[in-house]
Order: sequence, then C-alpha cells, then structure tokens
Amino acid sequence: FSSEEVLFDFINMAKNDLEIFGKDLLFDSNIWDITETNPGKQNTRQNIIFSNLECSKEFNKFTIDNLIPLKEPFLSFTKAYLRYKQAMEPVKSLVPLITSMRLLEQALIEMTQTANPVNITTDVLNRAIAIGKENFTDAVVYRQGAFLQKVAQFISEKRISKIPIDWKNSAKRPNDAQRVGKKADDRRNEKMPSKRALEALPEIFFKATEPKDILITSIIAILFGAPNRIGEVLLLQEYCEVIQKSSDGKEQYGLRWYPEKGAEPMVKWIIPSMVDVVKKAINQIREQTKEARKVSKWYETNPKSLYLVEELEYLRLKKTITSKEASLILFGIEDSRSIVSFYKTLGVKYNIENIKDDGYKRGPRRRALVLFDDFEKAIINLLPKNFPYINKEKGFKYSETLLIQRLNEYNYQKSTLIPSIDYFSIGFINDALGGRKGIFKFSIFEKFGYKEPDGSPVKVTTHQF
Repeated sequence: FSSEEVLFDFINMAKNDLEIFGKDLLFDSNIWDITETNPGKQNTRQNIIFSNLECSKEFNKFTIDNLIPLKEPFLSFTKAYLRYKQAMEPVKSLVPLITSMRLLEQALIEMTQTANPVNITTDVLNRAIAIGKENFTDAVVYRQGAFLQKVAQFISEKRISKIPIDWKNSAKRPNDAQRVGKKADDRRNEKMPSKRALEALPEIFFKATEPKDILITSIIAILFGAPNRIGEVLLLQEYCEVIQKSSDGKEQYGLRWYPEKGAEPMVKWIIPSMVDVVKKAINQIREQTKEARKVSKWYETNPKSLYLVEELEYLRLKKTITSKEASLILFGIEDSRSIVSFYKTLGVKYNIENIKDDGYKRGPRRRALVLFDDFEKAIINLLPKNFPYINKEKGFKYSETLLIQRLNEYNYQKSTLIPSIDYFSIGFINDALGGRKGIFKFSIFEKFGYKEPDGSPVKVTTHQF
C-alpha cells in the first residue's frame, strides 16, 4: 500500500469505526462539542476547534462563519489522530494536542507547499518547533514537542509518511526545577495575580450585591482561604464545613475537599484570619444556589414529573396549557412572546388557537397551546447528562453539591429556566474574572471600575490561586 492509501484507510477507520466522542460525532464539522462525550474534565464546556495557527491567535474575533480550518488532508488526519489517540490514551484536555498539530500544519505548508501528512519529515518537525518558540513559552513548546514526537513515531510506524522518521523532541526542557533564589521567586511572581487584582477582589467581595457578583467573589474568597484547583471548588458539597476542637481547646474550621487527581478526601484547615471570610463565602453561595438544589431534589424523587413551584401545581391537572402558563412555569412571568420559538427549539408540538373578540377591539389574537405531557417531557430532557450525578465517579449528586444553578440563572443575556438545572463551568468563572478577554462585555473588575495602574484591564485566571 502507498502512503496515500494508508492515510486514507486510517482516516476512514477513525471516522466510521471509532466511537470515542460518541457514535454520532459530526466528524466533518470543524468544531467538535465533546462536553457530553469526553470522560475528562468536569464542569467545563469542551470544544475542539480545528482552526489553523493564525486563526487561533484571533480567538476573541473569530466566529463559526470566519473560522479558518486546517487544510486538507491534514485536517482529516488531525481529526482521525486525535480520536484515535483519545481512544488509546485518554487525556483530560485535548487543547495542547490540537495546538501542536497547528504548529505541524504550518511547518508542513512552509516546507513542502502542501498540507499532506505523508510529506512530514524531520525538517518539517524541526520547523514546527521553531514556530512554537516564536509563539509560546519554552515550557509549552517542550510539551508540544513531546506530543509531536509521538505523532512522528506513529506516522513512521504506520507508514503514513513517505520515508521513515527518526525524530526526537528538539525543544529543551525548561530549567524550572530550582525552587529557591531570586530567579525562582521571579518565576513565581510572574504567575501570581497582580497586586491590583489582589487589592480589588476583597473590596468587590464586600461591595457585591448582585447574585453573579456575590457568587464569583465568594468562590474567589474560598480560593484565597484555601488555594485549590478550581475543579475541586466546583465539587465542594453543600455541607463541606468541618469544625472541631484542637488539643488546646480552640475551635478549628476547615473544608472537606475531594482531590481531582484521585487522592483520598481530606480536610484543609483555614488559617484563623480567613475563617470569617470563608464562612461568609460558603453561606452566600449556599443561599444563592439553594433553589437549584431544591429543583434537583425534586427530580431525584420524581424523575418523570416536571418541577412546578407550589402556586402552579394546579397546572399539573390540565391536559393542555397556554403559552402564558408555560411562561409562568419556565420563567415565573407571563411573557408568551418567546414561547413559540422555545417550543420550536425543543421540538415540542403546539397548536395555534384564535381567541374570540372580547369587545375591546384589540384585533384578532392567537395563542399557542401545548399538551402538558409533551411540555413536561421536553423540559425533563434538558436535565444534564448523568443526572442525578454531577460526578458519577465520586457519587456526587446535584442536590448535595454547593455550586449548582438553575439553567441560565447566571447568564444575564438569557432568562432563568426555573424547572431545570446546570453545573458551573470553569470558563464561566474565568470569563467573569477577565481571564478570556472579549468573551463577555464586562469582567467584575470593569464593572466595579478597577484597572491596573497603567490603565490596562485587570485579569485573573482561577489557576493563579
């Protein structure tokens, strides 16, 4: 078989025979939403975007319409390799892998004027590393090189490349093992939130009055008091607080954590100066999210029955409901204007009924009627995958988790869906902190008028804590 034939067969195998990311994966799409199918990260939206290197730099500007994908056949090879790789050696995040493939594609085009992986050589791989050094830190390039070494070994062993490739990662491992001294201190300081951010966040915590601001700053207050991975914060249970007496009779306050990387559950004690702040943060979050836990508990007990607030229970006895009644159930208000489009989105059948003239000469009026049973099933189908578990591996239920929400509850561009629930994503919190500029109009720093001394925006990522 020629290299071209082997490449063609490999792509077809990955497209048609592999089931990782789901049997119905839209292989030909240039954006894969793998949130529901990748057994990796918890509580974060997962998309694989097959854009080229230049397009990926303009993350805040590109849309689905102006996305520039990798060129064929490298595009299909990349999709096939990532699917194959995840089936054989699953990882939590695929972002570093697609970034490495972007480097390889650009190098391949520069060196061979084609985007055909059969033309990959050691020179192409060396050029990929050089491009990486132009765009990323040494530590990132080293990891990219390690991945490209595996790609080179794979295409050589499978005879996808026209010639055998014996290539080792030419990027040097960064010398970051030294943990003491000025260089080590400088390296740590570069990764820290700015002084302005560390001043602003406690102030915003005490100023916050709107639900989203209270929630975000309370999460950050917990991270101030107990620096942990944000994924572990998002899995804190409602009753995570631990209080006990120390040997000298003093009260100790801590939080029970469940480490992401498989360690045993542990209690981390909060330093005395932060106890009141962390207590306030936990109580504020508990108050903000109590309605979502109430909805979750309802569905655990009544998995086939739609959640209704007490004053709307009478609607359960009706065979059909009007658009105004549906709006009350969903949003708590009588606003029927968007209900029909909502029905269309969910695939709910409805009938339009003409309303007789009531004598007020308001012209002909119509309303949408829907079977309660159809409406009920559609809303229940919006519950998250694996419900009632927010983390099936650990056995954590939504109804017992501190940080959950009703669907769209903290999306101020959409209305809260009262009878449905959702988790909080890591991206949601990073966005609110300005970690991904351009995703939202305002970060909490911008909202409260905080800037760096030079006038630039204050930005923080959860990982910095």
